[in-house]
Parts: sequence; C-alpha cells; structure tokens
Amino acid sequence: MEKIYSRRRIKIPKINLFQCIIILVIIIFLGSIISFVLAAYPIFESSCKNRASSIAINVSSEEVNKVMSDYEYEDLIDIQKNEDGSITMIKARIVPINEMISKITSNIKNEIDKKEQVQVGINLGAITGFSKLSAIGPKFNIKMEASGRSNSKT
Repeated sequence: MEKIYSRRRIKIPKINLFQCIIILVIIIFLGSIISFVLAAYPIFESSCKNRASSIAINVSSEEVNKVMSDYEYEDLIDIQKNEDGSITMIKARIVPINEMISKITSNIKNEIDKKEQVQVGINLGAITGFSKLSAIGPKFNIKMEASGRSNSKT
C-alpha cells in the first residue's frame, strides 16, 4: 500500500525528574521573593518616610532656633504709641522677616544635604502583619540617601 501523506515525526525532548525538581524549586524560590517584596515594600516605604520626617523635623527645629536667636522682637515689629503710651499701630518689618525666612530655609536645606546615608531597620516579624511578631526576627537595614528641599510661606 502506498503512503498518501507523510510527515516527519515530532521529537519531544525527554525531561528527567531531576530537571523537573530544579525548575520547580526555581519557580517556588522566585515566587517567594516576589511575594516577600510585595508584602514588605509598603512597610519599608512607611518606615523610611517616618524616619525622613523625623530627621526633617529635628533639623528644622534646630535651624529655626539658631536663626531666631539672632533676632529680637523689636527687629521684626515696629510699634507706634501715642502720647498716652497706648499702642496705636503695630507694623511688621518685611525686610528682616524675609531675611530670616531665607536664612532658615537655606540652613535647613544645607543641613539635610550634609546628612550622610541614614539606616532604617525593619524586623522580619513586622512584614507578617501580626503585631505580636513585629519585634521578632532578623533586622533588615535599608540605607536612605538624604536630599533636602524646603519651602516657606509668609
């Protein structure tokens, strides 16, 4: 009998059990890393924001105190009185106030820029979401690079 249709046979490579186990282990490992990163990122982000906010508040208050020690109340406000000694008008001196604001904002930015890397540590137990485990486990340290920006409103 004659062949009407013929084609080549498709050769499917044989995969042994060892290769299947290796592929399965790699898939489980990558899945674990991805799930860990997805669970940990919001905690890392909020911890870093809290630490950066704390540093900014400390630097801001220090610099405000330094600059304000150079000024007296009379440097910023002009008080006019009548013959009786009662106050008739209080006028703000804009130039010294603007100088003070400028010094404060530039000092804050300079001090934040001087800060080197800051480490934030998060325990492994905090990633689980259980409050009882939040202080348990090895600590992951994250290094943050400081960069400053400040703005002011008068």
